[in-house]
Amino acid sequence: MPLPRLAIWDVDGTLVDSRAVIQDCMEVAFRQSGLPPPDYDATRRVIGISLVEALTILAPPDIGAARLGILVDHLVDGSKESRLATHVMRSSQFVLVTGHPFVDVWEGVRPKVLGIDAWPRVPRDRPWKEGVCAALGADPVRFWPQLRTRVTSFADLEPELVGSVERLIDFLT
Repeated sequence: MPLPRLAIWDVDGTLVDSRAVIQDCMEVAFRQSGLPPPDYDATRRVIGISLVEALTILAPPDIGAARLGILVDHLVDGSKESRLATHVMRSSQFVLVTGHPFVDVWEGVRPKVLGIDAWPRVPRDRPWKEGVCAALGADPVRFWPQLRTRVTSFADLEPELVGSVERLIDFLT
């Protein structure tokens, strides 16, 4: 089975200035997909914006036979991400933007993995990760690695997250 040509994951949580690493990754991903890599300034302009928006800036409308798959957090009807995803996918049959309804990929982990009944409710005016960590008394820097290591099977993940990853893999393979 051939490997996917290009997969991009929209995962938050960068704790260091990683612009040089991001540029290196962009160059590798674009070259492996047969596309000219963006220059440093173009890459810098898309750091911090949604991945779907970044794609509309960096990728040509028709990327040819290479396939591009993007997994987006909080992809719900009526959202900015949903509108941009629709726009990007209409521009090329070789692009799939899929996602899950969760504010963050953390929420795609079933709460029982942490021994809780539900994820804490976080007011909309507060960053979700910050609110969750405060409610759970968790260190924000250590929380994601600890949560990740508790996931041991697909049964630990919400079906919406698993389904979106499966759609992406099916499209790319």
